Amino acid sequence: MNDIVLRYPPPRDKQVLMMLFTYIRSAVNFPNYPVRLLCVQARLQALSVLAYSNALAECAHTLLYEGLVEELRNVLHIAVDDQVEIRASAVRTLTSIIHLDRNPHFPK
Repeated sequence: MNDIVLRYPPPRDKQVLMMLFTYIRSAVNFPNYPVRLLCVQARLQALSVLAYSNALAECAHTLLYEGLVEELRNVLHIAVDDQVEIRASAVRTLTSIIHLDRNPHFPK
């Protein structure tokens, strides 16, 4: 990551920079299955924390996209026993989305 930043100057906008780092991290870790699962689990946990803390007020439409609930449902139907952590993260994320949807203090 440091080599890429030194070779190519990154954008100054922090949101664009974080999105760029996320794409690079995903591309680098995609061939390594255990690390890829950890990246998916970290993303699900981050979405869950953001939803519970109501930090999604201004960006809920970008992070909680249309097919996310269906994708999480598909994750729950994985029949592999060693994917318990991913399924638990999916359940936490679904619970936080329901909490976000049902919370009357959240501005819509």
